[in-house]
Amino acid sequence: MLSGRKQQIFFSIVENYIESGEPIGSKSLLGIFANAVSSATIRNDMAYLTELGLIDQPHTSAGRVPTLRGIRYYLDNLMERKVLSEKEKAQIDSIFNFSEPDSDRFLLKASDALSDMLSLAVIGRTAKAESRIDRIELLIPAPNMFVVVLITTNKEVKSKICVSPYPISKDAVSFFCENINKYLSSAPLSAINLSYIQSVAANMGIYGLELSPLLSAIAELAKGAEEERFFIEGEANLLIGGIADRQILKAVKRLVESGELAAIFPESSKGTEIILGSELSSPYLTPLCIIMTHFEYGGKKGSVGLIGSVRCEYSHLIPCLEYFAESFSKHFAEGEK
Repeated sequence: MLSGRKQQIFFSIVENYIESGEPIGSKSLLGIFANAVSSATIRNDMAYLTELGLIDQPHTSAGRVPTLRGIRYYLDNLMERKVLSEKEKAQIDSIFNFSEPDSDRFLLKASDALSDMLSLAVIGRTAKAESRIDRIELLIPAPNMFVVVLITTNKEVKSKICVSPYPISKDAVSFFCENINKYLSSAPLSAINLSYIQSVAANMGIYGLELSPLLSAIAELAKGAEEERFFIEGEANLLIGGIADRQILKAVKRLVESGELAAIFPESSKGTEIILGSELSSPYLTPLCIIMTHFEYGGKKGSVGLIGSVRCEYSHLIPCLEYFAESFSKHFAEGEK
């Protein structure tokens, strides 16, 4: 749509807005062309860009700022990604200096650290895994208190504390420990529903009813390990940085808790995507943007993204996020060895 001088003028208007948030006038733009063109020529080009809906004049005597349509055009056609320095890469790599066998908790902890590093909110998705039960383990920290541990073939570890409403006999507990993996080992997580658990209880004979609290805990763990979830970390950064007020923050939380993100970023998504707040359902989200990238880890497909101002430094944040996802996959794979 744009070329030559007009594109250069538009690019400068957007870059100035991202850096300062302020309008820029024709006189300030003269320096780009070393005074080779007149201020009147630049004003004519700015009028043309205004007609296209790419820039706007917030006040009669002010310069120009990009419109949301203009920012979208910039992102799709003109933005130049920066190259991360080795120091920046090392800083991101340092996020992963911890051990966590559960892939979902690994992603949550790393995302929280990334939000602190960039002073932005981080959202993400732990996606459904094509996984099976490897084994079930049982811990007994106190009478009638049990910790049911589910370990998947993807090396995920899920646990749940189960307090039985009635005493479970030692014979029943022994039977459970000796036989539960005969019933459930290699079972797909997606198959562990109420009817499946009922069939396991029936096969346990006289112990089936007595062990039902432990079997119900296994069903809940399997569902939690298999289902897709979105999360947000560091949302307070949006308030601290003046990016959002409490009304906007509520809209962000509703976005994460609703099914809208799943519709925008389906599990089949690849690469990096940028969504402007104006392209979302809530008008409160207009001042924001979402930068989301997609990756694989532990046999699963996940997503992680940044929520920031619509005038954030996209050219720097995108390579930061992509390197985080790449580093995350690598460190998680190393942790599985």
